[in-house]
Amino acid sequence: MSRPPRPVADGPPGESPAERRHRTLTERKRTVVRHPAVDTATGVRTDRGRFRELDVAFDTLILGVDAEEAGLRIEWRPRPDPAEQAYFVFHYHDSTGRDFGWHREPNPHVPGLLHYQERETPEDEYEYRPASFDVDSPVELLWTALGRIEGRLSDEDG
Repeated sequence: MSRPPRPVADGPPGESPAERRHRTLTERKRTVVRHPAVDTATGVRTDRGRFRELDVAFDTLILGVDAEEAGLRIEWRPRPDPAEQAYFVFHYHDSTGRDFGWHREPNPHVPGLLHYQERETPEDEYEYRPASFDVDSPVELLWTALGRIEGRLSDEDG
């Protein structure tokens, strides 16, 4: 008995990084709205109509934060060589000034690509430290980042 063909997660051969980014962000948009604390997820488009990032709005009551507004910026930037890990950003912010997130991208403040950055108020400088994830697929990274956001916010309350 023959096996069905496996889906190609990285898209068709020859797909541009911009198309891979748009496809990945489109799927992240479909995924993130399943989180109970997410109100909306909006794709921010380039001038060519492709998503360049997602803006996620949380329901602050369900998220359990004392803020009028809370959001998450999600970026996904595939490298020209599909064998290289994509750069990403999962960055939380709210109307109280809380501002933190996980980034995989070059940064002169930390060794390597993956780091956590945080600041207490918009006037403060960011503090940086190396970070790690035990997962690497876009879906698993998204759910792990959402769990870390909830954990970080509950740490502040307790």
